[in-house]
Amino acid sequence: MSEKATTRVTFTISTEKKTRAESVANRMGLSLSSAIQVFVEQMIKDDGMPFRPTNKNMPFETAEALKAIQNGQGLKKYSVDEFEQYLSQLDEDQDD
Repeated sequence: MSEKATTRVTFTISTEKKTRAESVANRMGLSLSSAIQVFVEQMIKDDGMPFRPTNKNMPFETAEALKAIQNGQGLKKYSVDEFEQYLSQLDEDQDD
């Protein structure tokens, strides 16, 4: 039997959120690592987020952006160079 290659994924969240997520996972009989692996597997299976984002507790700007995308508005395809330029412009705008 061949062993599949693995990699480590590191991300940062608040200590409180980690503790609360561990508690939820543990009540389900999972470690937090296992729960995250389940999330990733479902994301791959669904070819998208394994849940439907909602407007509940979402900042107004984010909710409006999601509505626009759902209505086919505000979508633009970027080449890698165009996208990098776009991101650079956003950084410059935030610095002003």
